[in-house]
Amino acid sequence: MDFWERLFARAGRRKPEPSAEAKCAEEWDTELASELSETEREQLKKAGCIRKHIYFSGRVQAVGFRYSALCLAKELQLTGWVKNLTDGRVEAELQGQAKLVDSFVERISQRGRIVVEFVEEEDRELCYEEGFEVR
Repeated sequence: MDFWERLFARAGRRKPEPSAEAKCAEEWDTELASELSETEREQLKKAGCIRKHIYFSGRVQAVGFRYSALCLAKELQLTGWVKNLTDGRVEAELQGQAKLVDSFVERISQRGRIVVEFVEEEDRELCYEEGFEVR
């Protein structure tokens, strides 16, 4: 039983099954190399997967942004990472279904004391990765 299953069990709920649209990151065997072949990259793109490099500005540090990002990314079944920058911004890379990545960007500022004032996004090449981490 993984962490999330134990957490949901304590709350008396079952861990939700992933939706079909959110499974793109799970379609790849764990033994794949970190580099995707062109064919694999095209399959992910056809499934609607994207990867974005994002900078968040505003009240985004010392307000639980990274923990909220971790929880929201797991909820939306996105992969990637998030970290604080010395200039007060937060940097992140997110990979998954396009509408789920967009949902993340929209919903992260609705959590707690987080106030996102500006978002800068760049498209990146898809890559194989598992999970979401705080760096």
